[in-house]
Amino acid sequence: MPTDFPLILTEGPPDFWVEIWNDDSSHFIRLHAYGRFDPALAKWRDLVKDEPAMRVVMRHRAHVYRNYIPKRLHNSYDRSREYPSGD
Repeated sequence: MPTDFPLILTEGPPDFWVEIWNDDSSHFIRLHAYGRFDPALAKWRDLVKDEPAMRVVMRHRAHVYRNYIPKRLHNSYDRSREYPSGD
């Protein structure tokens, strides 16, 4: 069954996490933990589809795969970091 994103599996405890972070990244609440990439990504996409007013992060241990930053936190500095021009 083909997918549009890679299937990443791990062994051991579920360590793909979907979290809500505060504005300065000093605190977070873990909402979901998964042993596979696919369900974690699906949950992240579901949480950000309505553009919430909070940061939503999907990560595997220290590696951040997805980082949704709400519009209220965007400014010219944030946009240049989040959306590089690619030039």
